[in-house]
Amino acid sequence: MNVTHATVNVNKQGRLVVPAELRRELGIEPGSRLVAYTDNGRLVVESWDHLADRLQDEVARHVPPGVSLVEELIAERRMEARAEAVEMSGDDAGAHELRRSWHAEADAAREAGRPIDWYARQTK
Repeated sequence: MNVTHATVNVNKQGRLVVPAELRRELGIEPGSRLVAYTDNGRLVVESWDHLADRLQDEVARHVPPGVSLVEELIAERRMEARAEAVEMSGDDAGAHELRRSWHAEADAAREAGRPIDWYARQTK
């Protein structure tokens, strides 16, 4: 971890000026988008790109290899559209069973660390 220290003063308007050395090191240019937040009493300022990369890495650690959250979302939306169509036909019990089977499959797939293939099996 590369650490550069600099003293930063707050002016009367509450503004901070990021020293040139830090701006150069981090590639901060006029118009750069930064996000500021507090973390255990510290003020943290980081670029949107860095924050997005960090959050993607964090989420990726919890998603098993080979599992696509996008594909899961699409499969869930397809199931829900199918269940709604069944409901519209007046078969509330059938719609309930579709949703129940979806959630059972999704839970089992997540526990096993595999993709959810419920929709593919339903449409064969």
